[in-house]
Formats: sequence, C-alpha cells, structure tokens
Amino acid sequence: MTTSVFWPIVALILALGLYVQGQQLHQAQTHAAELEHQQDLAWAQKKNLETQHRHDTEQKDKETQAAIAVAHADADRARAVSVGLQHDLAGFIEAHRHRAQAATAAGQCAPDDSAALVLADLFSRADARAGELAAAFDESLARGNGCADTYDAAVAISQEQ
Repeated sequence: MTTSVFWPIVALILALGLYVQGQQLHQAQTHAAELEHQQDLAWAQKKNLETQHRHDTEQKDKETQAAIAVAHADADRARAVSVGLQHDLAGFIEAHRHRAQAATAAGQCAPDDSAALVLADLFSRADARAGELAAAFDESLARGNGCADTYDAAVAISQEQ
C-alpha cells in the first residue's frame, strides 16, 4: 500500500469513529435530557401531592375544630338545661319546706325531708358529673375522628406515590 491510499483510509476510519462517537454522545445527551425531564415531572408530582396533603390536613383540622365547637355548644346547652332542672328542684324543695313549716305551725307532724335533700344533692352532683363526662367524651370523639381522618388522608397520599 502506498501512502497516497493509506492516509485517506485512515482519515475515513477516523471520520467513521468520530461519527459513531458523535451518535453515542447524542444518544447519551438525549437519554440524560429524558431522565432530567422525568425527574422534573416526579418533583412536580411530589410537590403537588405535598400541597394536596397540606390542604387536606388543613381541611380536616377545620372540620375537627368545627366538631369540637359543636361539642362545646352541646355541653353549654346541656349545662343550661341542668341549671334549669336544678332551679326547678330547688323550687320543689323550697315548696316542700314551706308545706312542712305550715303543717308544723298548724300543729301537725312535720315530715322528715332529709331524704329528699340527700336525693336532691345526689341528683345535682350526678347531673354535673354526667355533663362533664359527656363534654369530655364529645371533645375526645371529635379529636379522635379528626386524627383518624388525617391519618387516612396521609395513607391515601402515600399510596398514590
């Protein structure tokens, strides 16, 4: 082989090698761009899920606070009814005392009202305690339901990922 044929063949082989290298570089760059695009999409989806989760959590918190407010309002209404019943009971006891005093003044035997007073006191205490327990139960139920709803939303979000 002569040198006049040798150098064009070497140049052709080098050109072919450069072409192959260029194609591989182009494929690698395209693949890298696709991966970067997929990563950007994944980050956008993650941010969207985080935003949705934050919104859902805030909504559940508002619902929980509303349920707690309802529980407090119910407890206040129950206390008002309890006060009314205690007022009625006090009126009944006072009327009973007046009848007993009138009977004593008329020379009759005065009835023993200690049992009625004990029962009235017991009723007042039991009613007050029942109101406290009902209020605590209603509030804890509202908080527990809110917590469960928030947990369920978090699980649903994590399963979407």
